[in-house]
Amino acid sequence: MKVNLNLAERIALVGILPAQGDILTVRKSVELRDVLVPSDKEVKKHKIVVKVSDEGNVQYKWDISGNKGVDIEIGEWMERVVVRTLKSMNKAKKITPNLMTICEKFSIPEESEEEDDKKED
Repeated sequence: MKVNLNLAERIALVGILPAQGDILTVRKSVELRDVLVPSDKEVKKHKIVVKVSDEGNVQYKWDISGNKGVDIEIGEWMERVVVRTLKSMNKAKKITPNLMTICEKFSIPEESEEEDDKKED
């Protein structure tokens, strides 16, 4: 799957990739993470700054002018992992605003659990 992602979407997607799992999933996650993380050229171009609070929260800031997306090739295995993760987060009501466009690009349905329950009745 080829998907066009801007900086915010790439950073958000890195944040939901599995940090642990079976060997293949971790290997593919690391490979995708390497593609998603902004290059040195992008860091300079967009003036990306990373701040870490005393509590360990990470915040990214950058110049959004000219922040067009780039086409990222996501293999079938990682596409399934991302979709499964997003669906799980949706079911647990853990989707945040920065994940909305990613959910759309990966065709995650907007149905809530309550709507699923009504369909079963």
